[in-house]
Amino acid sequence: YALLALQWPSTPPLEVLEIILVLFCELPQGTLKKSLEPPEVLRMLSTILHRTLGGGVSLGVALLGCKIIRALASRQDVALQHWVCCHGVGRWSRRLVMVRDIAQCGLFRQLPQEKATPEELTRGAQSLQDE
Repeated sequence: YALLALQWPSTPPLEVLEIILVLFCELPQGTLKKSLEPPEVLRMLSTILHRTLGGGVSLGVALLGCKIIRALASRQDVALQHWVCCHGVGRWSRRLVMVRDIAQCGLFRQLPQEKATPEELTRGAQSLQDE
């Protein structure tokens, strides 16, 4: 909850997104579901995901946002899967897979120090489509 409640000027730092990803992947199902129960937590998570998948973010941020979404969508929980579907992730990933052009999908920056590639992001989006 504390990580989601922090305020950032635009997008969270990659390190924070990596911690969120590990937590969402490793927490037991019951603990994760209980931690996401308060409506304000889901609002904060929604804001973070919109910032990570929205326009103007770096490729690494978008890739981590995609991985966080996959971690949530892969849980065998109908409510979590429904929440993911309601946030435009399907539309975003479909568009990214279809056009395969980072600029057309709103991801404009690839920072020089980033290890993420457009191909990785496209594969991540494709795996979201497959789930």
